[in-house]
Amino acid sequence: ALIDRGGCIFMQKVFNAQAKGAVGVLVANNADGPPERMGMPANPFEEEVLIPAVMISKADGAALRTLLRSSSAVELVMQQPGDRPLQLLDGVPQESHVEEAQMLFFTFHLNDDVDQFTISVTPEVGDSDLYVSNDGLPPTQTHFGWRSRMYGEDAVTISRPDQGFCHGCTYHVGVYGYTAASFSVLASTRDAAVLLQLGMPLTEHLSADQWSYFTVQVEDASKALRITVTPLTGDPDLYVSTTGRPTRADHQWAATSWGADTLVIQPIAPGFRAGTFFVGVTAFSNTTYTLTASLVGEKQVVSVLVAGRPQFVSLSEGEWQYFRFAVGPNATRVKLNASPIFGDPDLYVTTDGSLPSAENSAFASDSLGVELVEATPSLAGFCADCVYTIGLTGWTPTNMTLSATVEYGNSADSTTVHVLADGMPTEGLVQMGEIEYYRFFIDRTDMAVNVTVTAYSGDPDIYASFTQERPTVADHTFSSTAFGGDSLSISHFDERFCAAASCSLHIGVLGASESRFSVVASQREETRLVLLDGMPQHAALGGGEWQYYTFTLSGGATSTRFAITPSFGDPDLYLSTDREPTREEHTWASSNVGADVLLVTRDDPLWTPPPVTYRLGVYAWSSSNYTIVASSGSTQTLLEDGVPNRGSVRAGEYEYYKVYVDDNATDLELIVTPLSGDPDVFASHVVARPNASHHEFAANAFGRDVLTVEHSSVALRTCTAGERRCVFYVSVFGADE
Repeated sequence: ALIDRGGCIFMQKVFNAQAKGAVGVLVANNADGPPERMGMPANPFEEEVLIPAVMISKADGAALRTLLRSSSAVELVMQQPGDRPLQLLDGVPQESHVEEAQMLFFTFHLNDDVDQFTISVTPEVGDSDLYVSNDGLPPTQTHFGWRSRMYGEDAVTISRPDQGFCHGCTYHVGVYGYTAASFSVLASTRDAAVLLQLGMPLTEHLSADQWSYFTVQVEDASKALRITVTPLTGDPDLYVSTTGRPTRADHQWAATSWGADTLVIQPIAPGFRAGTFFVGVTAFSNTTYTLTASLVGEKQVVSVLVAGRPQFVSLSEGEWQYFRFAVGPNATRVKLNASPIFGDPDLYVTTDGSLPSAENSAFASDSLGVELVEATPSLAGFCADCVYTIGLTGWTPTNMTLSATVEYGNSADSTTVHVLADGMPTEGLVQMGEIEYYRFFIDRTDMAVNVTVTAYSGDPDIYASFTQERPTVADHTFSSTAFGGDSLSISHFDERFCAAASCSLHIGVLGASESRFSVVASQREETRLVLLDGMPQHAALGGGEWQYYTFTLSGGATSTRFAITPSFGDPDLYLSTDREPTREEHTWASSNVGADVLLVTRDDPLWTPPPVTYRLGVYAWSSSNYTIVASSGSTQTLLEDGVPNRGSVRAGEYEYYKVYVDDNATDLELIVTPLSGDPDVFASHVVARPNASHHEFAANAFGRDVLTVEHSSVALRTCTAGERRCVFYVSVFGADE
């Protein structure tokens, strides 16, 4: 029985419920906040109270009422703490906590007619491992039938071909605390509709042309519902209905764009109502994705960030979205990264439980482009064993990926492993000798996998393995250690390629010197790598090969520039907005020998007003290494250390750049070589858009300009003293065209 608090003593409520046949009682608090302990006086009744009773919060009571009013069956398990394992229900997540070096047990009964099911563990904080057995004994670290010991999320899929699989069996599940961990555990069969917890991301794998189904409970019909799918591989599509499981042909709402999808269903939409929303996800090829549901404008529902797992975020102009990232004790560094696909996000963080804003934050990043926050114990506002609340807003319509990582101590296995989304670059920073770790899901074993690191500064190297979760210089299977950027291509014919139907490539990026870089991984031939505004990407192609990209230009932009700078070979550039370009069919092209530049402005008769997504194709006539960058007129293009960037500027106008300076013992040198006209250069580490009137450094001779900022200068020492991310802003002024 579910009963509201108030009106009579607790004992009376429980006795009345027992008399009416209840086998247990939930008393919902009538005040906000956590539940309270129910004081039970001596029994005043002739009969003994034999059923259990617990108090739950007011919010949990409201959520249960919504479930009871829906068409879904509701089953409640009440358990006294002890050694008896908790039963997992098909498609219903259970939240729990395990201490370090302890194991918490669950059971899951598999029906006779089921051929496959998955058990997954998603930690909100800490790192837990998963063990499963079905021989009647609970699993241990040495006794198990299946296990997963990845950093972060763990999952095992058990199917009929597996040795030990059985119908009608009870499977024992053990969640081991590699560290103390708070987690959600889920057992689900292929036909189950998994219950989505508001704000809690769920990662799933889906084979080509299959469907996965979910349900979301909406209590308040005045709030819009936002559902976001973030692909890690492949291209999942999203369908929603309130009348039953949706299909491609029968649904009320859908989002089917390439890559990430977000649906915001407004209360005024026909068919919107309080109750159960059915969500279907499908894909034309194998895919791994993360699904999240939340209420729009509901500040109490703050979405959870899982360490190392990217979350796609779509913001309208001026909109705020909030996230929470929990860190455990002994945390020594917390990093937050918002990388815009288009638009300009700002990032604000609090650690005192309040909602962040532009006026209220412990940490903030509101520059143009990628936003990074790095919190360490030396900074005010840093905390361990606490929650970081993140607020994101967009001054313009903005799409981005948000990720969070945490380090514990100095050991290599105490740092977060980043999950790479297929084709999406991720920025990183390593000190000399440090390694940053990544994981890339492999959904096909009949196709090569490619990993590319673009060095913005320093010399990052790649080490990779299918078997070693944290590859190193001494323990790895594949590597690329050229000076500067690196590319690694692993053929699926290589005998060391993973043999499982789905597996992971583990990647370590080592700083041969202090290095700032981006890393991107892709597998499919048709993968379109994403270009971020102003952020260069390194690539390597064999003769006759293509590489495709997408670049989204946000509203308000009046021009965009695409540039390729080869270190060797001859890549050519083809561009369209309505189709994949080829050498025969395209809208714009540049096929010079050597560097290629395309400038598309609103004066062009083929200009499409933004927002618009450009499709780029790079074709290599011969084996080629190159750097490609796409930039809007409002951004600052990032300059790579030692890599030239070709540009153009009109008389009396400015082009803006930035450069990362991570070494306080080296001079910074900027060289502008005119191919025509007379460009001048201005720089500052304070003024984001330096010009002739506001700058710290300048070189404005006729013709070639060389600007040197000595490492002993006050500006460079100030910039590199307090943080690991020192940015120098640069502008090139056209004294004439």
